[in-house]
Amino acid sequence: MEDHHGANTSDMEPKWRDEGGVIHCSVLSRGVTGERWIERFESRGGFVCSETKKILLSPRFTPTLGVQTELVIFKSTILPSNERYTISAHEIGHIKGLAIPEIEVTFLLREKFSNKELEEMGLWWIAVMHAPVRSFEDSLISLCVDRYGDKEWICAHGAKDYDSWNSEGGFAYKIP
Repeated sequence: MEDHHGANTSDMEPKWRDEGGVIHCSVLSRGVTGERWIERFESRGGFVCSETKKILLSPRFTPTLGVQTELVIFKSTILPSNERYTISAHEIGHIKGLAIPEIEVTFLLREKFSNKELEEMGLWWIAVMHAPVRSFEDSLISLCVDRYGDKEWICAHGAKDYDSWNSEGGFAYKIP
């Protein structure tokens, strides 16, 4: 069986499972370079924001091959609206003993899940809670999987401690 972008998946195992509002899934790296990720997403009508492209084409992005990453995604509504900040999202991961995923996980998630699947999960976006990256405009950012209409997006979001998040997404962490 293949996922919505032609990658092999198991016939027996669902791509994700929801356990009480917490989504569990895994991704497998395939050694895709930053340049190739851009080509893959844009060739099928996806959108990669300019800041993300700069990161993909820089030495900051290092692809891996054959690395299986187990993930947990907490819906942003786990946090009260007046506490839905980057610092609070990181505290959840720390309290639960989760690890920080690599930047590469953002692209693996975007490739794994269609917009329809994100909608089935109840999500508009997934922020991969990797170590914040200093943008080329000198701001801290995290990369996100996003859906806008029919387009599949990968974009940057502010990752300073008190940058806020809406109630329509989730925060992805690596299970150690």
